[in-house]
Amino acid sequence: MLAILSRYVYPVLVQVSEERRRAIAQQLKEADDARAKAEQHLKDAEEKLNEARKTAESLIEAAAKSSEQLRQEMRQKAEDESRRAVEAARHTRAAHARTPSEEREGW
Repeated sequence: MLAILSRYVYPVLVQVSEERRRAIAQQLKEADDARAKAEQHLKDAEEKLNEARKTAESLIEAAAKSSEQLRQEMRQKAEDESRRAVEAARHTRAAHARTPSEEREGW
């Protein structure tokens, strides 16, 4: 019986065991490859995220500068318009002002 087992059963067990070992080794290799690929994807995603943050920061900074410049321009225009309006009012008042002699004469 031992001879039958060693001649027919044992080689089959060894073959099945070897196939199982190869399958496990292949699965471990695939798992390592998948892990390495996932790590690379994570690294790429982190780089893209950092780049997006830098872009967002520069856009925010540019928008802040632009809004400050626009605010200063609008303030300057408002001050200029105010000066023109005051000057126009002075000229209008001067043009309509009567001298005391004109008032006596009925102008």
